[in-house]
Amino acid sequence: MRLGEGPALVQLDALLCRAERATEQRNHLLHSVWGRDLDRDGSFLREPDHSFRPAPTAKELENLSAEILDAVYGIINARLEGFLRAALKKKNLKEP
Repeated sequence: MRLGEGPALVQLDALLCRAERATEQRNHLLHSVWGRDLDRDGSFLREPDHSFRPAPTAKELENLSAEILDAVYGIINARLEGFLRAALKKKNLKEP
C-alpha cells in the first residue's frame, strides 16, 4: 500500500515471484525423500506423486543457490539503494 500502483510495485512483484519460485524449489528438494540405488550408480528423489527422478547434480544445486542469493540481494539492494528506496522516499515526500 505504501508503494501504490506503478512501476515500483511491478518490479517488487517480479522480485518476490523469483524469490517464491526459488524457495519452492528449495523446499521441494529439502523435504523430499532422497535415496541411492545400490544396483546402479546415482541418487534419486521421490516426487509427491511417488514417482522417482534422478537427484539434482551439484551444478543444479549451485544454480539454485545462486538464484536464491540473487533474489535476496535483489530485494536488499532495491530497499537500500534501488527502486524501492526511491519509490518510498518519493511517496513519503508527497504525504503530509
